Amino acid sequence: MNLHYSLIKLKIRLLEGRKVSSTEVVRRLSLKRRMQLTGTRMIGITGSGAKSTTSALLFHLLSGSRRTALSFHENALDDMAMRMARFPKSINFGVFEISGHEPGAIDQACEVVQPDVAIITIVGGDHRTNFAGGLEIAQEKGTLAQRVAERAGIVLLNADDPLVRGMQARAAGKALLYGEAPDADYRAIEVRHSRDGYLQFTCLHRGEAVAF
Repeated sequence: MNLHYSLIKLKIRLLEGRKVSSTEVVRRLSLKRRMQLTGTRMIGITGSGAKSTTSALLFHLLSGSRRTALSFHENALDDMAMRMARFPKSINFGVFEISGHEPGAIDQACEVVQPDVAIITIVGGDHRTNFAGGLEIAQEKGTLAQRVAERAGIVLLNADDPLVRGMQARAAGKALLYGEAPDADYRAIEVRHSRDGYLQFTCLHRGEAVAF
């Protein structure tokens, strides 16, 4: 990466006659690497809560049978760009926690990650200094659903949160719902804690029941 970094800086200086910031170089490197990852499915996860938990759980489930890489806590644009620039080529799935801390943040993140799957958890009162209220926060989070739908990807929305459920329209009507709601495509029932403190539930999908 260090060699590519230096070559890009030199190329821009020669062809465009200007100096370039480290941030721009890293983003160019990240886009180049993303183009090379044709066999990798990227999963983007956003929401006002449970992003890290969902990311870690999904990584645990996928890595049991597939080569999977995880990027969470590093959920701002520059961090994700650096992670993508160094992303291994032999990975089946990439799981990215994506922050929507300000207007336009998720749109920029989608340019770097180019997710094939979107998971949106909940809409709460986070980042109130940058948003007027829940509707504006939902608008930002819903950008992930829209961008993935535009790529003909898979969009998973929390059926139990009205603001998240309302993002179905931005997903071209093709979103799948998950949660405890009766109409959820992936419905959780019998949600409980085991005697030793583990979360347990049964997932219903198209007549099939699977215990977790």
